[in-house]
Amino acid sequence: MLIFDGVSYRYPGAPGCALDAVSFTIPKGAVQGLLGPNGAGKSTLMGLICGHLQPSRGHLVRQRPMRVSLIPQEYAFYPSLTCAENLSCFAGILDLPRHECQARIAQAVAFCHLDPAHLKRRAQACSGGIRRRLNLAIGLLNQPELMLFDEPTVGIDPVSRQAILQQIGTLAAQGVTVVFASHQLEEVSQLCTQVVLLQNGQVLADVAMHTVLRDYASLEDFYIRKTKLYLDAVRRDEIPA
Repeated sequence: MLIFDGVSYRYPGAPGCALDAVSFTIPKGAVQGLLGPNGAGKSTLMGLICGHLQPSRGHLVRQRPMRVSLIPQEYAFYPSLTCAENLSCFAGILDLPRHECQARIAQAVAFCHLDPAHLKRRAQACSGGIRRRLNLAIGLLNQPELMLFDEPTVGIDPVSRQAILQQIGTLAAQGVTVVFASHQLEEVSQLCTQVVLLQNGQVLADVAMHTVLRDYASLEDFYIRKTKLYLDAVRRDEIPA
């Protein structure tokens, strides 16, 4: 379980907070969706979870230490290396015995359906779908208990996109806690058990997906109505008395 307790974060030199007094809980085993426009604070929140950033105020509470992997929107590997060389490189960073490195690489390769032809190819020469699979395979090498996905299906074809979503669903079924940020609302509806809606660094809603789908026509309807209420309130506050 992860608990955000009044967490704020301000980047050095920024005029305001990227996250402002955020409070919500990510239960163990949940598939937590993060929604919001660009600049809402989703990537900042993920940076706090994986320890790249530290809160300016408030507390991020973990029940216990856990292995975390971040699968970023950008490709997080060396483009001039082959897929196999990238996997060996990142497995080596874990400082595991050689036989265990080989076993983890084999598990990640099998899970992500990377065949021998893919492994021999330089990463920069692979299709977008294979690059996304390589990103995921690298993220699996530390056998994470918590995985953070930041727009993991950007720029890939529908077949590859569905394969990635199925793989994320399989990880969740295996007990991995997942945090999933996407602008593709159908992906969030398909995968997530919980959803947090962010706007300007604030939490507009924190609700179970089944409640959203019960009370609203769709996740898109929920998103639009909650965001409109927030923006209308902001505009009212800006009107001089």
